[in-house]
Amino acid sequence: MRYILAVLLYLLGAQGAMASDCSKAPFCETRAYFTDWLAACRPGEPRYCSINTYVHNQAAPAGIDYQLRVARPAPDAGLHISLIAVERFATTSKEMIFDIPGEANLVVAPEKLSTPDSINEYMVKDPAIVAELVDAMKKGYTLAIRFTDEEGNPASAHFSLMGFTLALSFIDEEAGVTPPARQARSEAN
Repeated sequence: MRYILAVLLYLLGAQGAMASDCSKAPFCETRAYFTDWLAACRPGEPRYCSINTYVHNQAAPAGIDYQLRVARPAPDAGLHISLIAVERFATTSKEMIFDIPGEANLVVAPEKLSTPDSINEYMVKDPAIVAELVDAMKKGYTLAIRFTDEEGNPASAHFSLMGFTLALSFIDEEAGVTPPARQARSEAN
């Protein structure tokens, strides 16, 4: 009996040690897939959560051309929307157009965009535009982001919005954002 108990305790301890190895996928994140969106929340405080979708390209070195991220950096923070370019970067001196057929066609001026953490991440920094985009994304089926690349040529990235609303609800729940707070923040933006 002692032997069985010792083995069980050992296995539980080993699994705990394996689970705390955050250097390998899923990197200690809580993850879930919702159709075309990956929702992920990192452990710790504040709880950073994001949902992501991709433009896949198996010929590209990273396997993708673009990533679209909607992030909530903390439970009390507003949402951030970013386009991440892997190969073909956007110029930051021209507008980006976010087109959700039948829902919205938003022209975002260069001064409403930022590249806060890297040269290939283009974040919409105006909370009112983010709120309008999120509302339209919840109702839409596809999103096309049109921009000018670094060489002055027109470029675009097309994303599916299937699973967007469920993924967004998941990260809000994981982050501890209460539904009334979500609604109040949405109305305030």
